[in-house]
Amino acid sequence: MSPSINTPEWKTVADAKRASVLAEIPEEWRLSNDVIEKYNDPTKHQSVMDVPKQYLTAEELEITEHDDSQQLLSKIHAGQYTSLQVYRAFAHRVAIAAQLLNCCTEIMFEFGEKTAKELDAYFQQHGKPKGPFHGLPISVKDCFNVKGYDSVVGMVCHVGNKDELVQSAWVDLLLDQGAIIYVKSNVPMSMMSSDSENNVNGKTLNPLGTDWSSGGSSGGEGAIVAFKGAMIGVGTDIAGSIRFPAANQELFGFKPSSDRLPYKNQKAGGNPNFMGFKPVAGPLARSANDIEFFMKTVLDAKPWVYDPVVLPFGYQKVEVPEKLNIGVILKEEGDSKDLAVDQDVQDMVQSAANKLQAAGHNVKTATNHPSFAGKWDFGTEFFEIKVKGVITALDKIKASGEPIIPSLGYMNLDPPFTPIEEIVRLKKELVILYSQWQDYFQEQQIDMLLMPLTRQKKWKHDEFLHQESPYSITWNEVDFAAAVVPHDGGCVQLVCPRLMEEKLVSMIKQVDAAIN
Repeated sequence: MSPSINTPEWKTVADAKRASVLAEIPEEWRLSNDVIEKYNDPTKHQSVMDVPKQYLTAEELEITEHDDSQQLLSKIHAGQYTSLQVYRAFAHRVAIAAQLLNCCTEIMFEFGEKTAKELDAYFQQHGKPKGPFHGLPISVKDCFNVKGYDSVVGMVCHVGNKDELVQSAWVDLLLDQGAIIYVKSNVPMSMMSSDSENNVNGKTLNPLGTDWSSGGSSGGEGAIVAFKGAMIGVGTDIAGSIRFPAANQELFGFKPSSDRLPYKNQKAGGNPNFMGFKPVAGPLARSANDIEFFMKTVLDAKPWVYDPVVLPFGYQKVEVPEKLNIGVILKEEGDSKDLAVDQDVQDMVQSAANKLQAAGHNVKTATNHPSFAGKWDFGTEFFEIKVKGVITALDKIKASGEPIIPSLGYMNLDPPFTPIEEIVRLKKELVILYSQWQDYFQEQQIDMLLMPLTRQKKWKHDEFLHQESPYSITWNEVDFAAAVVPHDGGCVQLVCPRLMEEKLVSMIKQVDAAIN
C-alpha cells in the first residue's frame, strides 16, 4: 500500500526497512496474521516458548533444543549433522522469533546459507572442522557490522547505511573460528535504554512473558537466545546492557573488563566523545559451559590481531580455590531511592548465598563497602557529556524528526555543552571509585561479590524508566568483570576485579553447580 501523503518521512523509511527485513523470511516459514496477532502483544502475559513445536520438524527441534554448544558441535564434528542442517534449523526457529518478538534487525539467511555450505565443503575436503565454532549458529547485536547489511541501531537516520560500514572485528573473528552468523538483533533507539524499542523494528518482546521487557540494550539478543534461535549471542554492555536482558530472560550473561575482547568497527548511535568509561562486548548463553567455551575460544583466537586495543594475552589458566570466599550484598541501607531492592530479589540472593554456604563455600555479609548511592546518576553524567564538534545520537534523532521512545526519558535530551572542568571532575571521581573498590576486595580477601543486579527480578515494558540501577552500572564505571547467573526466576550478579575474567568464568560454574 502506498504511504499516505500525510505520513511523516521518517515513518515511510522505517516501515519500508521493517518490511524489507521480514521479506527475507521464506514463504514457507511465515506465520499467519492470526498467530502473529495472538502472540505479538506486549499487553498480555503469555509465553511463546512452545510455539516452535507447532512449526519445526522433529529434527529441527532436536537440533535447536540443545543448551550446550559443545554437545551440538560434537555431533557436527562427528558428521552426525552437517553445518547446513544445523544452520537451517536455527534459521527456521529465529524466523519464528522475528515474527513474534520483533527481535531481529537484519535477517541474513543468504549469508548464513553460504557460510554453512562453505563449512561443509571445508569439512569434506580437510576431514576436520575449520575452528572450535565450526557450524555453531551465533547471533550478534545490531551494532556489529556485517558486510552488505545495515547497522541501524534503532535510528531511522541510519537506514541504508550498509555501504558506509566496515565489517566489525567481532564478525571477522567469529567467522574465522567457524561460526555461522545469520541474524542481527534489535536494540533500543540509540542503544541507551533498558527497553529494546525503536521506531524501525518496534518493541522487542520477552519470550518467557510478552508483557515483560526483553531488557536492553542487548534485548534482541536476550530474546533470540532465550527462544533458542541461536546457541550463543554477542551483545554489548555499558551500564548493564548484557546483564539486563540475561536477567529478564533467565540466561547467563558475561560483562568482561574493557580491552580483553574486541570492539573495533562497531556502529554507534552518534559520534563517541571518548570521555567516559568504555562499553564492552560479551556473550549471552543458556549454560555456564557455553560462557566458558565462548570466552576461552575467543581469547585463544588472538583477538588483539583483530583489534589492536585488545590486551595481548590469551585465556589464562588460573588457580581458583575450591571453597570460595564470597561477600554478599542484599541491598545497601540508606535513604537514597536508587538503593531500593525488592524483597523477592533480596530473597533470591539470600537463597543463592545459603546454597553456596551449604556447599562449603565461605559466605559473609559484605559490610563497609563503597556506596552505590548516586552511581546511576553519576554514569548518566558521562552519557550526557556534550562537546563542540561531536554530533550525539540525540542530535541525529531530533534532526530526523522521529519521536523519542518513552524509555529514553531518564536522559536530558538537550544537555548544554560540558565545561572541561566538569569533565575533569567526573574523570577524577571515576579514578577514586575504582581505587576504593580495588582496595575493598583486597582488604576483605574475597574472591567475588554476590549481589542483586537491579531492584526487580524482571520489569515490564517502559517500567525501568522509573528506577535506577547503581548495582549494575558501578561495575562498568570501575571496569570490573561482572556476570549474571539464573536462579529462582531471575538472576544473581557475580563481580570480581578488573581483568579477572578467567577467575569469574570458573566461579560462574562453581556457583551454578551449587545453586541450580
